[in-house]
Amino acid sequence: MRAARVLLAPVALFAALVWLDIPACPSRTLFGIPCPGCGLTRATFAALTGRWADAIRYHPLVFVVVPWVTLLAVRSARAELGSPPHRALEWVARSAVGAGVGLLLFATFAVRAAGLAGQLPDPIAPEEGAVARLLLPIAESIRGSQRGGAD
Repeated sequence: MRAARVLLAPVALFAALVWLDIPACPSRTLFGIPCPGCGLTRATFAALTGRWADAIRYHPLVFVVVPWVTLLAVRSARAELGSPPHRALEWVARSAVGAGVGLLLFATFAVRAAGLAGQLPDPIAPEEGAVARLLLPIAESIRGSQRGGAD
């Protein structure tokens, strides 16, 4: 029973976010700027339903990042359940693979943001982030009071 909780709790939480249409990306939600992993959720669902071209269009690294994250999740679940470390999983977790995947993500993000190889699945729109929506009215209020006092 513990194994089911360990493996299914994160999946259930993520599925609930997707089902409720709550953006899972804190960067996009807070700042209106998509992160380097932007599109991976949609790409994963597209790949799981056999829509390979859509998966690559949503995020070209879907077939690199998702297997890597899956291996890390399996490693974490095994550790949580008290299973002995698996040599291959430990190598993936401790080697330069993670750094390589991270560099690929950032490079892909930069190329896509520059419009050199497709586009980001979501626009860069800082004014739509929660921080801007919270701070802009305050800034406008301060500017208005400063203008009003200068007259």
